[in-house]
Amino acid sequence: MYERNPDFEADLVLAKNPDTCEAELNKLLRKHFGEVEIAEAIALNPSCPYRLFVSFWRFMREVAEENPSKVIHQKHPHWHTSANRKPRSKYHQYADYISKSSPSAYRARYLMQHGDGSWKRFIMSAEPIPEQLIRDYVSDKSAPVRKVIASRVTAPADIFEQLSRDSAKTVRQAVASNPHAPAELLARLAHDKVAVVADAARNNPNCPDEAVHQARLNDAAHSKPVDLEKLSFSKLCRLAASTELAEEQIATLASHNEPCVRFLIGTNPLTPTALLEQLAQDSEEWVQASAAFNPNTPAETLTRLVSSTNNDILLGLASNPGLPESAQLQLAEKANDRIGLTLANLTNFSAVWEKLVEGLLVVKKATYKSWRHFLADALKARSTGKFSSLQRAKKSRHLFVSRIAAISESCPDDLACYYAHYIFNDYSRNPKVALAMLEGKTPVKPQQYREWKLDQWMEPPGHVSNYYAQCGNDKRKAQAASAWTTELLYLLPLVVDDNVNTRKRLACRKHLIQFVFEILARDDKSGVREEIAKNRSTPKNVLEHLSSDNASNVHTSVSQGAGNTDGQARKPGIANQGSATERARVAKRSTAPEILTELAGDRAASVRATVAANRHTPPELIAQLALHDKEAKVRIVAVSQCRDEDVVKQALNDFDKTVRITAASSPVWCKYQDRRTHYNQEFLSWIADSGDEEVRAIAAKHCESVSLQHQLMNDPSVLVQRALASNQLLSTDDKLTMVRITDDQETASILARKTTNEELFLIAAAMITSSHVDDPIRCHAQMLARPAVQDQLCTHPVPNIRFALTNQPHLTERAISALSNDVSEGIRKRMADRK
Repeated sequence: MYERNPDFEADLVLAKNPDTCEAELNKLLRKHFGEVEIAEAIALNPSCPYRLFVSFWRFMREVAEENPSKVIHQKHPHWHTSANRKPRSKYHQYADYISKSSPSAYRARYLMQHGDGSWKRFIMSAEPIPEQLIRDYVSDKSAPVRKVIASRVTAPADIFEQLSRDSAKTVRQAVASNPHAPAELLARLAHDKVAVVADAARNNPNCPDEAVHQARLNDAAHSKPVDLEKLSFSKLCRLAASTELAEEQIATLASHNEPCVRFLIGTNPLTPTALLEQLAQDSEEWVQASAAFNPNTPAETLTRLVSSTNNDILLGLASNPGLPESAQLQLAEKANDRIGLTLANLTNFSAVWEKLVEGLLVVKKATYKSWRHFLADALKARSTGKFSSLQRAKKSRHLFVSRIAAISESCPDDLACYYAHYIFNDYSRNPKVALAMLEGKTPVKPQQYREWKLDQWMEPPGHVSNYYAQCGNDKRKAQAASAWTTELLYLLPLVVDDNVNTRKRLACRKHLIQFVFEILARDDKSGVREEIAKNRSTPKNVLEHLSSDNASNVHTSVSQGAGNTDGQARKPGIANQGSATERARVAKRSTAPEILTELAGDRAASVRATVAANRHTPPELIAQLALHDKEAKVRIVAVSQCRDEDVVKQALNDFDKTVRITAASSPVWCKYQDRRTHYNQEFLSWIADSGDEEVRAIAAKHCESVSLQHQLMNDPSVLVQRALASNQLLSTDDKLTMVRITDDQETASILARKTTNEELFLIAAAMITSSHVDDPIRCHAQMLARPAVQDQLCTHPVPNIRFALTNQPHLTERAISALSNDVSEGIRKRMADRK
């Protein structure tokens, strides 16, 4: 939060002093960026420089208007351009109005009043803002704004108190998650009636332990027995994955008729050994893999499972740190590449690493190296310490590289600081580190990678992706779910994650086990099921189940997906079934004519418009939508996609104006040749008599016929005049005729652009009185170099045009005299500099 500088009173007097120089005023504004009084004092100071005055004019005009020097600043040649440029009301990441490290209070106040919600949230997230600004918006009607305030590091205790009683649960949850919130508030929020708020407070490290314990006791006392038969599949799975299950619940769920539920119980750390042995002999072979993943499974049971031929079970064993070394060595001999890589990433035994690279042929080029070659390189680097290149190369970012480097005595310090944070358990096994910790020393200071670095990484190294797969940050978990360096062991809990995006990314992965396919194929969200349907690795039995899914986007993905090698029939009747959003998604991605034909008759206009925009839609279907659809927005899309000249010609008579304009702009009427777009002149003659000025403007801009140009020259529409002025085939004589009869400044400006006719240029220049259309005049250096032009324009009413003359190397005597005595100080100064 912003704190007032001790020199405030003295600097306020200095800011009001008209003798204070420009540099000092700028320094005062930066020094007291959180003080509106300082900004107002400088805005009223007659010595306020032009740049600062423009800023004040834009952000607090009512104060700047009282400045005695306002009249002088308004004579500046760039005044109209600068003063009329309003601050962006919509937030953009590159907008430089507000600095997050030192936000100007006067700008922040303006943007909080006139900016959109993104601006408000951005400003409220900046730490050094005045306390009064926070108080003004602590009761804002926007819950996201209040949520940002609740997440602040610095805020008065009474604000946290007010927000902890907010009606929006997201705001209370933000307070409960904030480690800087007072402990007494967290203790109260631990008893909140909303579960997500209470859980956030209990997980907050600042929440008192006795409050957490008391809240859990209260929950247990008031909790009702869970009727497992009434729970939905998703709730049942989340319950089975919970770490707060009672023993009797675990025993009941271990014998449940749902295989996915039994699998989740098998991976639950609370499951007793006896039940794990029971699940290791489950009737469903892929459920047995759950016991293979659980580190609490007895060693003899794990050793027995090594003889299995099921890849899911073997993958679970390779992921299990409780598997004995002898069993891991046995597994290394029979493991395929996928299981061997998992074993290499998660084993704690050097002998297993050596076994995996035994008899490996030497390959020098990295292009032809497999993960086994990178494992061999990492083992060799233990003596040299050259781990950096392996850690940074895209193909060698495996977890085993980081783990081998972390336990090596030759680990570089620039990597060790990150290993100390992300894989501390492995780093603590380093002999040097273990000795230092025994002596009470800290070898290196743990560091995290910066946020921008994590955002930049599409494929983060193994130690980073596996760390964030287990964190509470939804963004990072989703990123880890997509990374090929993340191990399946850390991805299994994400199948019941609350974040839909995380589950969708998990469903897109190539190498998954049967359990993940089974549970995600029954997800509550159709988007997750759709990704499973499109996954090339999805088993046939799962695809059969999804082919009868109620969501149209799911069962159509099965029929069109790459995983459907047996030609699964899609569920009939897509149109008007399910949500319009799902049907529109199907219409956008589908390539099957029969699906597009069916959706062309959908009741939702958004679906029919998406069909019309699909490049795979048959031409006859597009023609039907272009001419006969009842919604104009569908006909517009269809006409823009149609390449049938007869259909587009009929659309020119549509009763909707926008459809007629779209038809007139269609590419069927033109072709690109000799670096120019050539329009059908017969068509242009036909539309020149249209009742729509936008259609006639198309004819005016591209017509080649002189008689047609003369006809359109007398058109009363300003839009047609401007289009005709842009016609590259218009002769100089016709341009002269046109500039004499028009009274539109922009038309005259277009006619003067790049002209070589002095008379035309001077007539057009004489018409222009606005700086908004003066570019063709002041930027035409060839014409401004002519003496006759200089003599006439040196007294032009637009300052920018007179200022442009000062850039000419040679000026006439009349122009020099007029510009040297110009009313604009900037022009006079520029002429003085020429001398």
